[in-house]
Amino acid sequence: MGGHSSTVQLSELCKFCISEEKSLPLDKATSIFYYQAYLACRQIEKYASMANPSVLETLNIWMCYEPVVGNWIETACIICKERIKEAVASDTVVRVTDGAHHSSSAVDVAVFLHQSIAFWKSLNWPDAEQAFGYALAHFQNICHCTEDYAKTIYKRLNAKELTGQSFERDKIEKVCIIFNNMAHSCNQLNTVSEKLDMDSLYKRLSRGQGEAKKSFDRLRESTKEDIEHRIVTFVEEYSQTLAPEIRMFVTSIMTTGHETSTALEALRDHLTQSLQAFGDYLLDEVFQIILARVWSITLKCFHAVLPDIQKGAKGQVQGDNLNQAVLALRSFFFAEGNGLTGENLENSRYKHLLTEIECKCLLTTDLVFKCCTKLCQYRSQSSTLGELTINVQYMEERSVLKVNVLTARLLKGTKKDGSADTIVQVWMMPQMALQGTKTNYKTDLKKGTLTPKYDKEFQIPVKAEDLKRDGTHLALAVYHTDAKHIAGLCLVPCQDIPVLRAQESCASKEMVLPLFLIQDTSSEPLKELLVRQAAHDQEAVRFHKYLDKKLHVTFRSSPS
Repeated sequence: MGGHSSTVQLSELCKFCISEEKSLPLDKATSIFYYQAYLACRQIEKYASMANPSVLETLNIWMCYEPVVGNWIETACIICKERIKEAVASDTVVRVTDGAHHSSSAVDVAVFLHQSIAFWKSLNWPDAEQAFGYALAHFQNICHCTEDYAKTIYKRLNAKELTGQSFERDKIEKVCIIFNNMAHSCNQLNTVSEKLDMDSLYKRLSRGQGEAKKSFDRLRESTKEDIEHRIVTFVEEYSQTLAPEIRMFVTSIMTTGHETSTALEALRDHLTQSLQAFGDYLLDEVFQIILARVWSITLKCFHAVLPDIQKGAKGQVQGDNLNQAVLALRSFFFAEGNGLTGENLENSRYKHLLTEIECKCLLTTDLVFKCCTKLCQYRSQSSTLGELTINVQYMEERSVLKVNVLTARLLKGTKKDGSADTIVQVWMMPQMALQGTKTNYKTDLKKGTLTPKYDKEFQIPVKAEDLKRDGTHLALAVYHTDAKHIAGLCLVPCQDIPVLRAQESCASKEMVLPLFLIQDTSSEPLKELLVRQAAHDQEAVRFHKYLDKKLHVTFRSSPS
């Protein structure tokens, strides 16, 4: 084909395509015709340029068709929606022996989306800025098609069909197939950006590459969230239908005396029956949603019976029963790595419920130890209060904790000359508070210095079992002006202290400890202690007074 002849043919075709006779917007048939003409012009241009490269300089074919590109994108969307509608109408299920099931419409939708991607690739628009605008519009249409598909099949669901007398495995399978189809369409969106080769387009943009990528990501995530929200809404409705029976089992667990295994096993069997079919048919990511919601409902049922726990020894048995059951069910939902993921089990919402249940069920003594562990986590962010250096060792044969308070540095001045008068007090927390010990272990007052040398040794009687107990801390507080104002606190977990056993040699451990102040906190152990203090629980009252005196901790108001 000669170069001149090709140029003439191409010019005539393009003049026809951009003639004033056409009106915008175009109907579907006309839009398809112009798109086919565009592809034909591209082919002619390709061969003409091989014979005469100047063709590309004399005629810009893309600009000729630029007014109708928007129509092509809309037409591609219309065609995709029509095909999806037909696919849903003729939907069939192909059963497999194992694994998650889909229906034919899910496969068809994936094909249609890939056809839309093929359309974009054949367009191959050269101007980067225009190409991004077209790509964004085209991807938005792909997202709309995906959402429409999810909405259409979602209308088939009814959560109430899965409970009571009508609870049948084939109905669960129907739900699972719909969920799998929805999740499958979501997963397709994850690969669209890659298949559209958007990374190459971002690099071609003259500016705003980062914002361009965010625009695509926002569209994709918004669509996925919309579809996932529909799944979560249905799952929430379904899990709520399980709540009355779960609550009945939980009440039985609480009131069965010392033997809880039978009632707990009955609850596990009920949960297994409710969840097993979903596990057989669902994609893992969707099954995780159902597991997480049922786990949440189960925890809420445990939480709801907490006010029914009685006082005294019977109440302690009830609390122990609930705690043991929650721990066992946590293992049940985790299922040795085949159930809930760690991310779900560690979700802050579930952890809060677990902690509140645990605190409500604990004896006050155990709750105090848990509170001490939490106190270390609520230290202030300030690192300018100074440091305290100590030497510490536990002598097991004598059941004595030897603490040598050595020096402090970088303390804050409180006097007009910038210096300070300080002492250090030492105690075991929370044992001394619980036992009402009045013995004071304190250094001599060091006046007029921000770098005091105390060099004071204390030998504190401590049982070995108390030292090893989680929550036991060696507490050291620096006070200004003979304990009238706290300058800073150090808490050392006693499990970190070296132990000198009989017939052994063990060097004492020198520690440089930053001083901190405990902030106002509303942790669950502290809140529960406040509730018990208001109910005149003597251990809670004694511990609160001790903290107020020693640490100057400010508690939030007790919940009404």
